[in-house]
Order: sequence, then C-alpha cells, then structure tokens
Amino acid sequence: MILKLIRKEILIRKKFLLSVVFYGLIAILASILGGPRLIEVVYIFSIIVFTYFFITTGAEIESKKNTGVIFASLPLRKREIVTAKYITAALLPLYSLLIMTVLGFAFTTLWAGIKFIGLNDSLIALLSTWFFLGLALPIIFIFSSTTARVINYIILFTIMFGPFERYIRATQPLDWEPILWFLAVFVFLLLSWLFSVWVYQKQDL
Repeated sequence: MILKLIRKEILIRKKFLLSVVFYGLIAILASILGGPRLIEVVYIFSIIVFTYFFITTGAEIESKKNTGVIFASLPLRKREIVTAKYITAALLPLYSLLIMTVLGFAFTTLWAGIKFIGLNDSLIALLSTWFFLGLALPIIFIFSSTTARVINYIILFTIMFGPFERYIRATQPLDWEPILWFLAVFVFLLLSWLFSVWVYQKQDL
C-alpha cells in the first residue's frame, strides 16, 4: 500500500518533476550571470529550493482536491500516508542531485567558467535538504497549505543563509565527519516522522 501511495505522490507532482530539468538549467544560467559567488552555491541552493517547491506545491494540490477526505474513506492507515510522503520527499533530493550533476557536467564541458558539482557540495545539499524536510513536513501536517508555505519559506532561507550552511561549506568532507552528520540527520528525520504521524493521527479529516 505504501508503494501505491508513493506512486500517487509522484503522479500528482509529475509536471514539477519534469520541469526540474528546465529549472536547473535556468539556475545554472543565472549563476553564470551572477558571478563566482553564485556559481559556488548554485548546486546546493537549487536542490534545496526544488525540494521546497516539491512539498509545498504537492500540499496545495492535495488541499484543492481535498485528498484528506478521500483518504478517510479508504482503508488506509494514517501512518502509511505519512510514511509515503516522507519517503517521496526524501528521494527528491537524490533525483535533483542527479539532474544537477548531469546539467553541471554538460556546462563544464561547454564552458570552463562553472565548476562541476563536487563531493562536498553533494553531501551538503543532501544533508541540508533532509534537515529542511525534517522541519518542513510536520508543518505541512499541522497548518493549512498557505500558512505552511510561508513558514517553510522562512525556514528555507534560514537554512540556506544560516550558520549551519556557512559552517559546513567552509570545511572539507573529512573535517566534518559526514557519516556522523548523516546519522544525526537520519535520527532527526525519524523523530520528525514520528511527530508527523502523531499529529496526523490526532486530526479529524
């Protein structure tokens, strides 16, 4: 059943997933025009921003279609619904990373002015995005789609320009123990999932 729910999550966002290639292209072109400082962070910021739009647009679509009422009429456990959303959202950064890697390779081949995404950028992008999801997804379950979009927008920019991001970007992969960071973020996501399940189970659809 969870696999079917994941498929549903992907299908309602199909247009967005296809448009990631276009948005990634625009992001890289904008970074070229913006200069070295923007080129330095284009991969990381793009992946986080893509994830933000993925979860917020999905929440708005579900709100308009009133899927909560539909789910209530089906033999689904709320834990399964939450789990499907978390798995789908957690997979998106990997998909976005793949797209940005391919685009980055194409651009570095054609133009030497932009760097290819490195290991450090990839790790930071994944960690930052999964950390963001751990904060953003419970908010989507608590608030309306419009309110959640605003709150998550604030969280998004806090992570993108906050001390967490600056600290990791200033270090090398071996200096900041990526395995420990991934473990910490995984535990944080797990706690976030448990909280979202608790919140969703308390709601009357």
